[in-house]
Amino acid sequence: MTMPSSGIITFDNINTELRFNSGSTCAIGSTCPRTVAGVASGQISMSNFYGKYLRGNFIGTTPGVSSQWTVPACVYKICVACVGGGANGGYADATNGGRGGGGGGLSYTNDISVTPGETLLWYVNEQSSSGGGTVVKRGTTKLVEAIGGNGITGGPAASGTGSARYSGGNGGTGNTTGAGGGGGAAGVA
Repeated sequence: MTMPSSGIITFDNINTELRFNSGSTCAIGSTCPRTVAGVASGQISMSNFYGKYLRGNFIGTTPGVSSQWTVPACVYKICVACVGGGANGGYADATNGGRGGGGGGLSYTNDISVTPGETLLWYVNEQSSSGGGTVVKRGTTKLVEAIGGNGITGGPAASGTGSARYSGGNGGTGNTTGAGGGGGAAGVA
């Protein structure tokens, strides 16, 4: 959502852009509206908000690492998407080609309420014989989690956490004429 490009901008529009929780108030001269308006100091007017919005992203991609993310100033709601790791394929034997590994599942949730300065934990697991899960937590509470593939089976949506969950694709089993293909990671329908 962006500010209206014409017409009247209201304080409700500003609070909506900043994704303040319902019933919250924010003074026009406070840090967060100044950040959106692009006016660091001095006088600020409603016209400074035309076509402006607060947006950013954080992407954790380092496999096998657990880390923390601190919610930036002026951020009150976040959207989180997680993709589980893909599983390794199996080796071929005398009668069967190798099997393809299952793809990781995908889970996401939009508009998770957060507090500026709050620390969230995240973990991106690496590919293995069983693909690892990817999770974002507040303390011990899982906010969003996607399950990795396991053998030839794709990461199951039902085991994930989030408002929307999708299963990873299954890997091919392989046969005497060749190896099975790997399952694809889940995507949004």
